[in-house]
Amino acid sequence: EVIRRRPPTKGIDGVSVRGDITLAPPGQQVEWKPGEGTEICPTDVDVLVASRDGMPRVLDAGAAVDEVYAVKKVDLSTGHVQFKGAVIINGDVTENMKVIAGGNIFIKGMAEGSLIESGGDIHIGGAIIGHQFSAQDNTLENFSTVVRAAGSIQCTLAQYARIECQGDFQATKQINHCDVNARSVIAGTEDKLNGKIVGGRFYLDFGMKAGILGALSESALQINLNRRVDPVLEKQQALKQNIAMVKQEMEQIRQSLEQMKQQERSEAALEQMKYLVDDFEAQKAIALALIEDVKLLEVDRLSKMTEVLVLVKQQMFAGIEFKLGSEILPVKREYGPSKIHQVEARLSIEPWVS
Repeated sequence: EVIRRRPPTKGIDGVSVRGDITLAPPGQQVEWKPGEGTEICPTDVDVLVASRDGMPRVLDAGAAVDEVYAVKKVDLSTGHVQFKGAVIINGDVTENMKVIAGGNIFIKGMAEGSLIESGGDIHIGGAIIGHQFSAQDNTLENFSTVVRAAGSIQCTLAQYARIECQGDFQATKQINHCDVNARSVIAGTEDKLNGKIVGGRFYLDFGMKAGILGALSESALQINLNRRVDPVLEKQQALKQNIAMVKQEMEQIRQSLEQMKQQERSEAALEQMKYLVDDFEAQKAIALALIEDVKLLEVDRLSKMTEVLVLVKQQMFAGIEFKLGSEILPVKREYGPSKIHQVEARLSIEPWVS
């Protein structure tokens, strides 16, 4: 057995601010999408079983069992590693080497390679150690090491590296001057939140948790919390451009109608005017529908902004800059345990009692 499907639940009804009951939509049955190496159990349709030996990997609506390639280390003697399944490396990935896998990647040692890319999760027992080739205008770019995953990434320490993942990024000890693009970031563990984050740039969905954020040296630390918000804003901008084009079309139709009203109203002219009126009403309906879509996206955007949260358990230093929506919140002094989230449509720093 690889993965079990739980039955859908009824959900719990809510209550609006006016006291009205908001009915919860019932849960829907997940339709299996078995990956390679798995199949539906013949005796239990809610279970996927392995059809071959290998490494299990969870998918959105199922699981896969990847073939496994194992190697002691990755260096000039082995060459780059590219494998469609899971890769297990019992030692280090040395500088300038590449590891690309369709499944999960497990590295027991350090990762100094130029590229480590996974179609699943990446687990690194040691540290991610990179170098910065250039630093201009206080920006971080041109890192020697890039770690990229379709899932989550975990390590003990990361420094001077670009980290990109659709899931969460966790470093149990420290993150130094990295460029991170992730769903959320944890420095430390959920049980013991004592990790440090010093310098760097972060582009996140939901926020981060750390023991210490920033440093006494006030190293520049930019935390952009708009990874889920920006795509919604881009859709809004595209819709607003379409609305402007439709309104321009409506104005041209209106001007044509005004001109025709001043001319002799022959049967052909009246027919043409009727066609223009119908076209105007059609364009108006399109504009109203687009405006409604923009409003719905705005509700979605504001909702996503309320879900953002940054928790600092021990200490937060000056030199940090938070961004949510178009608002930028600079940290100008030292704080103790803190919580950064949206309060009444504004980013706020509040004391956090864990």
